[in-house]
Amino acid sequence: DLDTVLIDLRDVGVRCFTYAATAARLIDVAVEANIDIVVCDRPNPLGARSAGPSLDPALRSLVAWLDVPFVHGRTIGELLKLAADDAGLARIKIVSADDVLGSDVAEDWVPPSPALDHPHSLRLYPGLVLLEGTNLCEGRGTPVPFRSVSAPWLDTAALINDIGGWKTPLSASEGTLVPTTGRYAGKALPAVIFNFKDASDVDGLAFGINLLCAIVRRHPQFEWTRMPEGLNPDPGDDEERFVVDALLGCRTLRKALTEGDDAATILKRWQCG
Repeated sequence: DLDTVLIDLRDVGVRCFTYAATAARLIDVAVEANIDIVVCDRPNPLGARSAGPSLDPALRSLVAWLDVPFVHGRTIGELLKLAADDAGLARIKIVSADDVLGSDVAEDWVPPSPALDHPHSLRLYPGLVLLEGTNLCEGRGTPVPFRSVSAPWLDTAALINDIGGWKTPLSASEGTLVPTTGRYAGKALPAVIFNFKDASDVDGLAFGINLLCAIVRRHPQFEWTRMPEGLNPDPGDDEERFVVDALLGCRTLRKALTEGDDAATILKRWQCG
């Protein structure tokens, strides 16, 4: 009995963030039901820059739905225009925040999801979200989600020393975190907490890849998390399925780190691809 569905979701500029994928699937259903869609299009908080690998069609899933770079640089309205066919486009009306608020109106920070509770978490999300495909804790269920890394076996001093040698506006400090969720819920974990000197200069994806490379190199306890049985994506081949491949929409990162590639090589390969 609906005439119109209003979508007002703040996408954060990373392909595995599922709001745009959910909205795209909703539009497909709305077209069949002759329902109009109005999209409130807000700015991409990470800006227009794109980075990271393209989507492997064999790994398409809700967390890798749209054929855009991993860090895509688009607004949710632009993504939905890209995803919709002609019938879908005819049903969509996109209303820009600039048209309503004016381009000189600065919006206060409103968390787009519970774990992205701070603008600094958002800056590191493109890289630290990949930790969800490992036996590391990315900070969910702690006061510093996506602003920390922890695990029972983490050599925090060595990792902080590594980070000190990178060209990054971030610094790092040791701490102890007790997650309330996830595999380490209720356990006190040695942690490295990331502190920002200038958030606008942080390349979250590059930082996350450098972080993973450093941790993999030093810690034999590191593991990639296998995909639970029965969950998509199923690439239709005999290779083992891993959560990080699903998140990233390709297998290149896991394979490159397994083969010992460094962060610069991985990031350069994605630029070429």
